[in-house]
Amino acid sequence: MSEKNARYEKLIQLINLWQDFEKEKTGTIELEEFAIWMLTKAQTQKPVFANQLKNTNNIPLEAVINVLLLRSAKFIEQQMKPIFAESPITYTDYRILACVDARKNPRKIEVINEVMLETTTATAIMKNLIEEDLLSEAQDALDKRSKRLSLTKKGQILFYQKKLEVIALLPSMFAVLPLDEKQQLVNLLTNVDRFFSNL
Repeated sequence: MSEKNARYEKLIQLINLWQDFEKEKTGTIELEEFAIWMLTKAQTQKPVFANQLKNTNNIPLEAVINVLLLRSAKFIEQQMKPIFAESPITYTDYRILACVDARKNPRKIEVINEVMLETTTATAIMKNLIEEDLLSEAQDALDKRSKRLSLTKKGQILFYQKKLEVIALLPSMFAVLPLDEKQQLVNLLTNVDRFFSNL
């Protein structure tokens, strides 16, 4: 098979996967959802998907990095599920509470930018957390158009309880890496994060 035909065949496979994805989804479909759906399907394939990527010709290195980062984010989300299965908050709620706690009385827009959710989605979650008395909001003294967030007493108790559980889980999630490789990974991801943050 020529290289051109091989590319056409992969394109046809991608179109077929998209059609399968459309059958399972309703409403508006985002490319990010399709990517996550494909990565989830790949988890059941053997050999390990990361090895398949490394051993496949004509795949740009950047594409491999992109897929592995997406998969890592998905794996982390899956590992967090048991912690929040019986909890009154979700992992996404926790991320918002963590951001408010770390930034100390941030503006809403700062939280939205930090957790990288759609504005409408993040706003709805924050509204719910306020109604549940986990967050409180107050007018920004310097900008009347903005509001600042803080954890309520109830929010602090719940957040720190979950934070302890998350911290206890993290070492096992990254146990495969020795300390020096963890530091290298932090440095590399910091560079990537800084790049995207400045776009």
